[in-house]
Amino acid sequence: MSDSTLESVRGALIAALQGIVLVALAPLLNGLIRKVKARLQRRIGPPLLQHYRDVAKLFRKESIRPSPASWIFDAAPIVSFATASVAAALTPAICALPATGQGDVVTVIYLLALGRFFVILAGLDAASSFGGLGSSRDAAVSVFAEPVAMLSLAVVAAALRTTTDVSGISLASTDAAVASGTSLGLLAPWRLLAALAFFIVVLAECARVPFDNPATHLELTMVHEAMLLEYSGPSLALVTLASLAKQLVLLSIVASGFFPVGVATSLQPAALLVAGAVFVAKLAGLAVLIAIVESAIAKVRFLRVPDYLGVAFGIALLAYVAREAF
Repeated sequence: MSDSTLESVRGALIAALQGIVLVALAPLLNGLIRKVKARLQRRIGPPLLQHYRDVAKLFRKESIRPSPASWIFDAAPIVSFATASVAAALTPAICALPATGQGDVVTVIYLLALGRFFVILAGLDAASSFGGLGSSRDAAVSVFAEPVAMLSLAVVAAALRTTTDVSGISLASTDAAVASGTSLGLLAPWRLLAALAFFIVVLAECARVPFDNPATHLELTMVHEAMLLEYSGPSLALVTLASLAKQLVLLSIVASGFFPVGVATSLQPAALLVAGAVFVAKLAGLAVLIAIVESAIAKVRFLRVPDYLGVAFGIALLAYVAREAF
């Protein structure tokens, strides 16, 4: 077997293993956000593993589908979960290795967009007034959010003179810090601004406060939940897992793309253990940050959502200007 074939096999195994790990950790991350948020509000909150119990319960129940629904309604949960899983496999969260085929951020973003597109279609396909409302709102949010995400990542890629590959961005950031003899380059103003713009997009894409409230079912305010009202049983479990995996993938890009501290550049067991511990610590910090934001800021009216994402776009442009200045 040639070296190129071995490299391809190794990359596929790394991607598959990482995808499984990230999808398995996704409910735990959201449980941590809910727990921290409850503590900040002086409540006990649900157990950390509550999402695992909810998903397991849904898989044991029967799926009920609306009579007007077509094959799109049945296919949307499968497509959504599959695209989120592949996106998790392609995101080099713990180990960044060149030439493994991992990490092209354009592929990751638009894989997630494909899953979202099918869920939007399913909300319309169910012929529910609330489903149509949620689908139209979610499509409007994506129109404003995705360009900001791509611009933020393009700023980092352009600054490091690398590609849109997250592995390349991580390796270039690490090499730059080593060359300068310090890690302060990872806290450069342009990088912080680009990360802030992308973090705002994460809140919008994952239906978090102030753009949406994942805990509400009030028909006048819900966006993501409105598209899922007609789902039940295993179909609802798959859609729920897909949304949680999407959240973890986007936060992994923040942790490993913008701040690649501790990312392993080899397959040595010690390096992988350290990288795993650092990655978990960064995810925990991001979870606490989301909980603080949701506890300090109220949900805004939907008509104000473009204003917030417009501010994020301005921050991303400011990051580009700061990159040229520094």
